[in-house]
Amino acid sequence: MATGQKPVMIGIYGVPGSGKSHLLRQLRNRLPSPWQVFYLREFRDAIDTVAPGGFSKFQLLSKKTKSCYRVKAMDYIRDQCDLFGGRTGVVAHQFLYVVWEKDKPKGCTVHTPSDFQNFTHIIYLDVSPAVIAMRRPEYSIEDLTKWQWIEMLHLRDRCRTHGILFTTLSDPDTMADKASALIETFRLQTPEYNLQLAETQLSKIISDADEHPRTMLVFDADGTLAAEDAGHEFFRVLARRGSPLMKRRQDVEPLALLHRSKLGYSATAFQQAVLLYDEYCGSDEEFEDICEEVAASIRMHPELAAFLEVVAAEEHVGAVVVTSRLRRVWKMVLESECLSGKVEVIGGGRTLNELVVTPDVKSHLVHILRCVHRRYVCAFGDSTQDLDMLCRAHRAIVVVGEPEEHSGMEPMENELGQAIDEGTLTAQQILLPPHVPARLDPQRLPLVRVSDSAFLKMVFDGNHPDGKGMRPQILDATKRGSAKILMTLVNGTGVIMANKTEVQQLIGWYLASELLTDMVGMEEYNPRPRRRLKGYQLKDEESTMLVSVMEDGEPFARDVHDALPLCSIIHVNHAGELTPERLKIPESRTILLVDSTINTGDTMAAFLGVIGGMNQNVRIVMVVGQMSEKLIAYSSPLGSILWNDENVGIVALQRTGQRPKRQ
Repeated sequence: MATGQKPVMIGIYGVPGSGKSHLLRQLRNRLPSPWQVFYLREFRDAIDTVAPGGFSKFQLLSKKTKSCYRVKAMDYIRDQCDLFGGRTGVVAHQFLYVVWEKDKPKGCTVHTPSDFQNFTHIIYLDVSPAVIAMRRPEYSIEDLTKWQWIEMLHLRDRCRTHGILFTTLSDPDTMADKASALIETFRLQTPEYNLQLAETQLSKIISDADEHPRTMLVFDADGTLAAEDAGHEFFRVLARRGSPLMKRRQDVEPLALLHRSKLGYSATAFQQAVLLYDEYCGSDEEFEDICEEVAASIRMHPELAAFLEVVAAEEHVGAVVVTSRLRRVWKMVLESECLSGKVEVIGGGRTLNELVVTPDVKSHLVHILRCVHRRYVCAFGDSTQDLDMLCRAHRAIVVVGEPEEHSGMEPMENELGQAIDEGTLTAQQILLPPHVPARLDPQRLPLVRVSDSAFLKMVFDGNHPDGKGMRPQILDATKRGSAKILMTLVNGTGVIMANKTEVQQLIGWYLASELLTDMVGMEEYNPRPRRRLKGYQLKDEESTMLVSVMEDGEPFARDVHDALPLCSIIHVNHAGELTPERLKIPESRTILLVDSTINTGDTMAAFLGVIGGMNQNVRIVMVVGQMSEKLIAYSSPLGSILWNDENVGIVALQRTGQRPKRQ
């Protein structure tokens, strides 16, 4: 755990007699290395440690003083979890005590705000009141039922408010096994681990493919391929089947309640949704049965189903569905459309040790397809949750459905319009069905039909001039506000005259940290192994060679090198000076050719030709301040390389319509 990161702390809640203490004892025997990896504690034992005179004296204190010691006890537990680089805390706690006065129940809350500031997960022991009444005969079944209902109602609400994952366990016979599995998953489930699971699924799809398509179509599922949402349909099926759990808890449809809460459509919300599937579904057999019924209720848009049939027949075009809901449901939907095996599905299931698809995961997968696998990517989405994915794709298609179908989603127009106006998104829209009102206006978001010949040509040809290659790998910041400010300072048109050397340093740092990391990728590392810190660097930075091109490129190259200190750096005046020894080939995985400006592109083309002759597999990225739009035309020396070599790319601060001048 990195310094300053919140430790994983899991609260075990339940009414007296539900088995919290017994479960804690069982977990001590099941969880590995409890004292190093886990910290298991009864909350009352922590009170006994921090309160003068122990727990017995604590019980005699005033309500206000008790509250203060409860906060201290929680602080003590958190400090214990911070030991050994971060331990996972498992704490048996109580939410509410009920006492009877003249046969009437009176509740006394024992939680504090500190509990919900520290807990990251809560497991509630929803044991049958009849079982608890046998253990604690002083409580009636009716009273226990009300007690549990009140606790779960309030705990769920507080968890949604504070971003805490909540689930329940009810079967005493399997409780210890399920709890230990959940706790292990909670400990390991990090955003980085989740992205690894996503990359694993994508890599398997790429490696298993008979062909290696130049173009990849990436579809959001629910709301995009079909009007229905598989997650909401899942709980509607449970309600129609008379689920005892839904009847007993008198729940509003759980996902609707979740997404209307403060969690919205955040990563935590999608993790919570997975816990809900598992909580409300008793077994794997029941889950499979419900998924079949849900899949049967989903109807893909006929236009997209027909489009995918055409795509499936093309060897050089692939398609993948990325769903935040249930992968199994969408596998069944595609099977019913005879698209199984032709269109793959990336998604999760009913346990958190599987992939949980969040907006960040969708965006990351498009990035990997585009910048690592070098595919031309066309992405389809319908909501704000798809915006980052759409922005990262070469071509973005916004699917617009019936307005009432999106009433539960966040408003799309404002964020969509902002992304388009800022230049981070260029997109088109498809109306499904065709009579629905369009988003924004046709100038900002042009209309297109998937059956149009021009659209099909774009998909099948990857927008290549002659339909035989991939779109060039180019990232530039021309339309970004930061680039406009930097170019204003470079050109000396600002209110205050800036030192051009300092501005060039800023540009070098900006290109390296903002654009180059997007194209090449990043990786996690530990800058200080003895302290277990977490840091990030350019992917394969230690195996990256930075080449300053000609005299004008040397100062700029050193500015880029300041941001990437682990790279090796050399200076050359012409391509003939390059040798495998100087470039450290084959050890170098990435070569950066750095120059302040590209004029005709002939020099860079010569460098690329020499390096390509030494190693065809090394990635080469040109890092420049300014470049001309004409240089990437297919007919130009540099453009022909960019269109045909998937290992070559450019990152630039500014792309101009004419030949740039050296500063």
